[in-house]
Amino acid sequence: MLILIPCGNKKLSHPAPAADLYIGPHYKFGLEWARSQAPDHRIRIVSAKHGLLPLDQVIAPYDIHLGHGQDEISKATLKEQAGQQGLLGETNVRGALPKAYVDLVRYSFPNLSNIFDQLPPKRRGIGCQNQLLKRLTQEAHR
Repeated sequence: MLILIPCGNKKLSHPAPAADLYIGPHYKFGLEWARSQAPDHRIRIVSAKHGLLPLDQVIAPYDIHLGHGQDEISKATLKEQAGQQGLLGETNVRGALPKAYVDLVRYSFPNLSNIFDQLPPKRRGIGCQNQLLKRLTQEAHR
């Protein structure tokens, strides 16, 4: 299984491994859920700037947001990265991704199962996403 989680807006002020660079609560809940589902080497952070990041890849902080167009990762580049990382053709891909990330990722991983799709359309805000992530993490540890 391959697990995909989004990057976050809040970051450390210095370079760090990707798993540690993002410090916002939504990212942290996503990482906890991801780690309850798969070992670290089967988890990727989808970065608006860098694309598919292994958790141990060291990167510097940046200020690029998916959907704003400027300098963000393209679908083609992300697919190229997936190929370089030996991930193309994965059939069991799960994500905890907002809509903009789903649109980006499905180009490379058409079989993506996004856990937020189980939320009713009017209950897909970050608060509801965080509640779902916490619940699924707790269930995985039982």
